[in-house]
Amino acid sequence: MNPESSDEQPEPQHVEQYVAELVEEDPSSSDEGVDIGVIGFATPGVSYDPSILVPPKRKTEKPAPKHMEHLASKGGAIGAIVLGVLAFFGSFITSYAILNSLMGLALGLWGLKSNYRRTAIIGMALCLIAAFFCVVEISSWLQTIWPTEETF
Repeated sequence: MNPESSDEQPEPQHVEQYVAELVEEDPSSSDEGVDIGVIGFATPGVSYDPSILVPPKRKTEKPAPKHMEHLASKGGAIGAIVLGVLAFFGSFITSYAILNSLMGLALGLWGLKSNYRRTAIIGMALCLIAAFFCVVEISSWLQTIWPTEETF
């Protein structure tokens, strides 16, 4: 086997020797910096990094962080407690507060998915209490319109 002939490939055990001979014969080599004689082969003393030949990995989308997962339902929890307070105090004034109460219940159910679960439960409880007072007020109003006849 003749390393000078370009047609023949060197045997695997003589590859390092062949590369070393090619690097020594390279006229463009200098004493400064990194000397690479043949593309892909580095001179002895310079480590070879195979990671430069590996294509970069594709970036995959990361899942949303836990605290951001149900950010919109946080508004439902806060809305439930706001509407619960409004419906509770409004139930002593008018029976139309039942509309706020029903809306607050819907928002509270949505808010149960958030980290503000306790706030949503408190808002739903206020909405249920307000709905009870509104139903009592509506039933007493209906009693005045349509009195029941007592038969003995």
